[in-house]
Amino acid sequence: MTREEYLKLYEKYDAGLCNSEELEQLHAYQDDFELLNLPWDPAMGEESVIKVRSFPRIQKTRIFSILSAAAAILLLIGTGLFYFLHPAKEVKTTGMSIPHILPGGTQPTLTLSDGSVVTLDSLQNGTLAKQGNTTITSQHGQLTYEGTDERSNIVYNTINIPKGGQYALVLSDGTKVWINAASTLRFPVRFGNERIVELTGEAYFEVAQQPAHPFKVITGHKMNIDVLGTHFNVNAYANEPKGIVSLMEGSVKVSDAQHTCILKPGQQAWADNDLRVADEMDEEQVLAWKNGQFQFVNTSLEQVLRQLERWYNIEVSYYQLPAKHFYGTIPRNVELAQVLNMLTVTGGVTFSMEGHKLTVTNGK
Repeated sequence: MTREEYLKLYEKYDAGLCNSEELEQLHAYQDDFELLNLPWDPAMGEESVIKVRSFPRIQKTRIFSILSAAAAILLLIGTGLFYFLHPAKEVKTTGMSIPHILPGGTQPTLTLSDGSVVTLDSLQNGTLAKQGNTTITSQHGQLTYEGTDERSNIVYNTINIPKGGQYALVLSDGTKVWINAASTLRFPVRFGNERIVELTGEAYFEVAQQPAHPFKVITGHKMNIDVLGTHFNVNAYANEPKGIVSLMEGSVKVSDAQHTCILKPGQQAWADNDLRVADEMDEEQVLAWKNGQFQFVNTSLEQVLRQLERWYNIEVSYYQLPAKHFYGTIPRNVELAQVLNMLTVTGGVTFSMEGHKLTVTNGK
């Protein structure tokens, strides 16, 4: 890997646009020079500059840190490092082997206003379609809408991210959106007086400032978000018990059928039977998915399994789960088997797999 290749790849990582193969290249790069103490390749550039710029951030996706009791810390860190540095070919649990399952394999799709469907390939670059005077281009796994459309009617596109996928786009007003697996975003090709999008699933927004044209996100949790220009994350999966809005920068108004609240940076609002606000949040945990990680902080086994189901494109079946909670950070580009190994060792559960159906049972 040349210096130019590495820096280009790191820029994609920094923007949250790396796919699993590219993340693995970055991790291998770090392993070579950090873990194996190999001589520095001058072609990579100045060693001190490159390491200061990249390694501290990439390392966040590699370190498996555990924050629970001391015994569990030692057990999980040891297990985690073993599997990450020496990946298991298969996991054997209840007498069955877990096949090789990596995230991805199914491509996102874009449904245009005329009903035609375009498959989105992260490696495809160039013009995908034109709608009126608006051009839709793809570059390194990101969609961009550019141009103006003077038609009076507003037409919509819908991007569908399947299980195991992740995608980013730039809307016609300049707003950037990162969309998580098993999510759908419906949005206008061009905006009118109001900028309104509809989200099912999870997405992170960096909204372009246009004070005269408010930006609104409508979710399936009967929760609306109004903003002018800000950075925030919305988790609104249909199978999650509550919708959550997490604010990183700016200000947003969150409302349901009966209540309204204004969030400040560092606050979260969630809606289940009521609208509530928390004054503190873990920003790294909220944005772990965007940064290529699973991050568990007092996360129940049920919540962990829902994340695995969405990311690895599997079906999870269980009758009763132990009341276990997990702490730790793992890259999202590892095989499913490696995550299941960790859960088996620490969670008092066993797994069996048939096709893409994972069955979970209590076990010692």
